[in-house]
Amino acid sequence: MVTVEARIVVVASKLDKAGMNILDKLVNCYGFRKTSEVFENNPVYELDDVKIVVINSETIYSDYLENHIKAEAVIFASRHKSEKAIPSLLAHVPGNWTKEALYGGKPRAVCIAPASLLREALLGLIEVQKERKLDEWYVGLEVTHHGPYFEKLPVIFVELGSSEKEWGISIAGEAVAHAIYRAAFSKKKYQKIAAGFGGPHYTHFTKDILETDIALGHVVPKYVFDQITEKEISMAIDRTLEKVNTVLIDWKGLRSAHRKLVLKVAQERGLEVIKT
Repeated sequence: MVTVEARIVVVASKLDKAGMNILDKLVNCYGFRKTSEVFENNPVYELDDVKIVVINSETIYSDYLENHIKAEAVIFASRHKSEKAIPSLLAHVPGNWTKEALYGGKPRAVCIAPASLLREALLGLIEVQKERKLDEWYVGLEVTHHGPYFEKLPVIFVELGSSEKEWGISIAGEAVAHAIYRAAFSKKKYQKIAAGFGGPHYTHFTKDILETDIALGHVVPKYVFDQITEKEISMAIDRTLEKVNTVLIDWKGLRSAHRKLVLKVAQERGLEVIKT
């Protein structure tokens, strides 16, 4: 299999209706064009120093891609699925905090979180929500979850959810395409880099991010804390592309013993603690 080289590589799966919707918008609205390159028998698209590859497998099980991509970071254009089927535009970093890896990746292993890239993607989603008055759509960050696992390549997912109905909606595809375009071509590097701890799957930290200049990478949710130790707390900090200098704690979204665990690691490392 060939190796694709670019500053940023965007990945979409042929098996993913939302991913194909987003790809269509990147090509038709943002000027990505077919190249002579082929990856998994699919055309590779390019705009300046950013390329798009289309894969034949599910994105969450695409660990093998790390051996075939040379880039500063990878952005997955993907569907999001939930039982409540709330129309959603989301972004997050992949990885698993516990011994379970039910949806790809490796147990107790997370990808490198490019916090500045993730913030730019979130701001891109917010931009379209405001411009196109997508008031009925939930926009926000999720906690770190699911595969794939890449050892060295920083990764984010930008997702369109949360059911078959939404995956094909044109304006939603445009929103995610815009977020990916903004993140991929932004050179913005933030100074306040955080890891987040506690709270629900759809993290409350989204609000804190939008009200400050904080770039957030990994988020460890409340529901995994009974199954993790200081090792995973440290992993959230160490597996961030930029140097983490801030810890966000969802104070009401963590039990006292778990807050103490996070505070211990933060104090040992001399990190600023922000209680939200």
